[in-house]
Amino acid sequence: MNSLDLQYLRYDQDLNHIWKNVWLGDRSDSENLQKLQKADITHILITGNNLKAFYPDKFKYKVIPLENYNWNANLMEVFDEAVEFIKQGNCFIHCIAGMHRSPTFTIAYLIKEGKMTVQEAYNLTKQKRSLIDPPERFIEQLYKYQFQNGIQDKIDEKLTSSEKNKNQINLEKQSQQNNKFSISPQEIKAKQQIKPINVGKVLNTMSSNNYKQDLEERYKVNDIYKYDYSSNYKNK
Repeated sequence: MNSLDLQYLRYDQDLNHIWKNVWLGDRSDSENLQKLQKADITHILITGNNLKAFYPDKFKYKVIPLENYNWNANLMEVFDEAVEFIKQGNCFIHCIAGMHRSPTFTIAYLIKEGKMTVQEAYNLTKQKRSLIDPPERFIEQLYKYQFQNGIQDKIDEKLTSSEKNKNQINLEKQSQQNNKFSISPQEIKAKQQIKPINVGKVLNTMSSNNYKQDLEERYKVNDIYKYDYSSNYKNK
């Protein structure tokens, strides 16, 4: 199968239906009117800058103009606004690749409306769209959003960093005994069923009484990307 075949295969795939009224995808999906109509989409949330609203006469659009690879963006300022928009109808959420920014807002919606933990929302989204990879800085803000909404972690999610490290060391030793390194780092993560981020560090911090204060202090000193809502699209 050549690259052209792959292009048409991707084009023919349906949007990734994550949960109830939420679909997730990439920029190419946002151009495909047939896909959008097949899913009965009514609203489209664009979580990136310089991305076009292709059908403003057919769907209601909202733009959160996040720059690509700007992991210092303060998402806490716009999570609630995004959630309010998403819940107005069948919403398709996208950025360029559907890997970093749009999955982050999808997870935020599942936290707020689905009363899920970050871990639960991440796992569900990952199950429906395997290529998602929210950056660690976004995950930290999702945890803050979870606690802000009064959602506590489940007991089995609260593994300490040392416990996670011990599990990983055991798996690595098992691989080394075969002298073939047959278990890759990706397979190790899959066996542990952890996200491809340093979740242990975040979860460990959660147990501290100073967790909220620590996060707030961190985001005070970081450069924050200011959102320009003047670029939001509206129905004609």
